[in-house]
Amino acid sequence: MIQFLKLKSSIIVIIILATLLILTTTGAAVYFYFQYQATAKLLPGKTAAVDESKKIIEMVGKLIQLPENEQPSVATVTDPEKLKDQPFFARAKTGDKVLIFNNAKKAILYDPIANKIIDVSPININTSSPSANLANKTPTPMPLKIALYNGTDVVGITARVEKELKDKIDNIDIPIKENAKKKDYPDTLIIDLIGNKPQVVEQLAKVLKGKISTLPDGEVGTNLAEIMIIVGADKK
Repeated sequence: MIQFLKLKSSIIVIIILATLLILTTTGAAVYFYFQYQATAKLLPGKTAAVDESKKIIEMVGKLIQLPENEQPSVATVTDPEKLKDQPFFARAKTGDKVLIFNNAKKAILYDPIANKIIDVSPININTSSPSANLANKTPTPMPLKIALYNGTDVVGITARVEKELKDKIDNIDIPIKENAKKKDYPDTLIIDLIGNKPQVVEQLAKVLKGKISTLPDGEVGTNLAEIMIIVGADKK
């Protein structure tokens, strides 16, 4: 009888130890599982990048009408100093985002800190040599289109101003050279026809030593150019 009781006690002890071992192992497994889950959330990955891009697109979509039926690429400006020679990036800062719509041929420069659109530009997508300054493709802005009008009685003065502009400023196109309605403009006027190129207008005013102006009475704007320059008598 005594031996039976000893045997029974030994079996009970073994069962208790086995149970404790199972619970300990299971507890460790559960602990490490939750530790893994917590750690995984801290690791950057593709999902996080996709979520960030979606958030950026949604925020920009609240500020401006985006092209329909197209998912843009989202790039990040990492070295704005190397992009300053491109008018599109003239006001870009590190961390700004660029939404690139390949089909619509449009790029949007967006400041996520200020939640503000910095610039919008038609683009040619350069896929052969992507820039190291952006996380994805770099938009190459279309040439700045300038309309030149002769506001004097001097024949050929717009040709001289055109040469001066092209010698000092890269990536410009002058599709229009016409006579202004009036011939007695004393100063050369620089006019932002679309209203979103303040820094470009300032640059042109410095280059030509002209004055920033609104469209003078009697003159007619054009949809073939972004900037209108009326050459004045100061260029004689």
